[in-house]
Amino acid sequence: QGILRSKLVEASWVWIRQDETAARTYGRLCRNTGSGKKAIVGLARRMGVNLWAMTVKGEPYRPAA
Repeated sequence: QGILRSKLVEASWVWIRQDETAARTYGRLCRNTGSGKKAIVGLARRMGVNLWAMTVKGEPYRPAA
């Protein structure tokens, strides 16, 4: 569980560098929480939910954070 969490956080840093929508979401979460760490964990959670949904539904990634 800890390994998966850390990999999702690492992947989230890459995600915000490559996806403008994710970067805007990260910025909003930073402002709302007051913490970059909380914001990136929130984005990692969102990524995990997106990956799960893509797997279950068999759908490709659609750029929307």
